[in-house]
Amino acid sequence: MTAGRTENERARARRIAAALAAVEAFMESERASAATSAAAPTATSPWLLAGRLGQMHDRIAIARRLAR
Repeated sequence: MTAGRTENERARARRIAAALAAVEAFMESERASAATSAAAPTATSPWLLAGRLGQMHDRIAIARRLAR
């Protein structure tokens, strides 16, 4: 492997970083809205957790597709 990166590798790294930052920002906004919501459940439902994990998986899959 060469010491320097090609322009394509740098562009791909930038796309991956941007996609992961978008996923992280989304998850942070979800955490913030859940923390300030009066309607937030006191005990986390397994179904709610499964739904959130599904959303995370979808966002990660989209980020990976965008990174290609």
